[in-house]
Amino acid sequence: MKIKLYVYWQQYEFEETGKLEFWHCEIGENTNRLFIREIEVDVPDIELPTHEQMARIKVAALQSEKKAILAECHQKISVIDDKIQQLLSLPNLSEAHQGMI
Repeated sequence: MKIKLYVYWQQYEFEETGKLEFWHCEIGENTNRLFIREIEVDVPDIELPTHEQMARIKVAALQSEKKAILAECHQKISVIDDKIQQLLSLPNLSEAHQGMI
């Protein structure tokens, strides 16, 4: 498979040296970026994931995200519970709260 790439030289004023950048599309020039040339690269055939494999990857990512959200939620609830306990430990509030239960 052949892929067309656009080669740019990018260097900012504060950098001692610049770097080559390879883009899959033309992005244009500006004061920090200079177009060098267009090249074609031969890439070996790549086996793409099946729909089922992609679905498993996405499910795993969502489960990981869900786990992180739950952990953050539990941590925030713990902080709130601690604040409630601190407030309830005040002598007058503790008695007033007992009457509400």
